[in-house]
Amino acid sequence: MEYKPEYAEGQILVRFLEAQQMVFACSFGKGLGYELSEEGYPDYAFLFLTKPGNEDKAIEEFKAEADFVDGAYRRDLKREKRESDLEKLGREIQGLRNNIEIPKEEYCMKLRGIEKVAREIREEVSE
Repeated sequence: MEYKPEYAEGQILVRFLEAQQMVFACSFGKGLGYELSEEGYPDYAFLFLTKPGNEDKAIEEFKAEADFVDGAYRRDLKREKRESDLEKLGREIQGLRNNIEIPKEEYCMKLRGIEKVAREIREEVSE
């Protein structure tokens, strides 16, 4: 089955060419007629609010500012959830990797914990 994004209505993500502070992003967005969301966003991206249905228009307006904007995208909630799930699983694995010289019983217990997290993610996705 082909991946189908779950876009958030009235929200776009914008990345600037250089790491910017929230004050700059807010001012820049206002200059184009868009509000910066109070919700923070990782990876040097900023979340801007648009009128629902005007996301593509807003993306084009931000992209037109190529001297400042690296990219502008629809916010994909499904992708964000998957990234979050993989980060959670990665933390479990890294925790074991950081403490690999443990007794076999404890090692197996930690592996079962990783399996449990992976199973929970899979079950959530299957719903």
